[in-house]
Amino acid sequence: MKTILLASALTVSSVAAAATIGLLASAQPLAAEPVNFGQGTQIGRVGTLPALPPELRGLYSQFRREARYFAAFAVHFEKAEGFYIQNFHDAASVRAAALEGCKQYAQAEGCVIYAVAMPESLPVDHSRATGLSEWAADDFTTVYKEKQKPGTYGAFAVSGASHHGYAHGYKTAAEAANTAIAYCKIGVVKDMAELGPEARKYARARGWQNCKVIESRFTPENQS
Repeated sequence: MKTILLASALTVSSVAAAATIGLLASAQPLAAEPVNFGQGTQIGRVGTLPALPPELRGLYSQFRREARYFAAFAVHFEKAEGFYIQNFHDAASVRAAALEGCKQYAQAEGCVIYAVAMPESLPVDHSRATGLSEWAADDFTTVYKEKQKPGTYGAFAVSGASHHGYAHGYKTAAEAANTAIAYCKIGVVKDMAELGPEARKYARARGWQNCKVIESRFTPENQS
């Protein structure tokens, strides 16, 4: 039996997909803030499936303890193979990634999604939700906003999978955007290096390695 856990883990990394924004100076965020589902993850089973093979019960217990949305746990019952992945910004993408990882370890078709981790603010079976992962949402609402400095620009970037990066204290919007993307790419490079050739090919085909700015802001000087 092979099992694997993949997750992005940079302190200054990872956010979910929304529209790329124009970088124009303003006293407010330069685009609507990305979708934030808030704190709190719920774990739920998907459909009616048989009991897990004994070999996978430990991995599933780990998933239930540690997974943060968006996450998915995929199983191949006949091969007794399990795979889960977490911290994605998109519910459909994380399910696809879990199924692909399970298939690669089982070396066979037939993997199914056994359980998912979703925001507490959404139904467990909501498979089309897109927004910040819980980890990214936490960074966005706390450290990213708290570190902004008067008279400077900041930016927040995300990959197509689970990474994010942010910047603060820059003289121009372009400098802030480039820095946020650079931090986002640190997490991407690390995770891509740890994947096998087929998994890297799968991720690149879906653009999951690409980082983009989803929020940029100018913080005005304090008014006297």
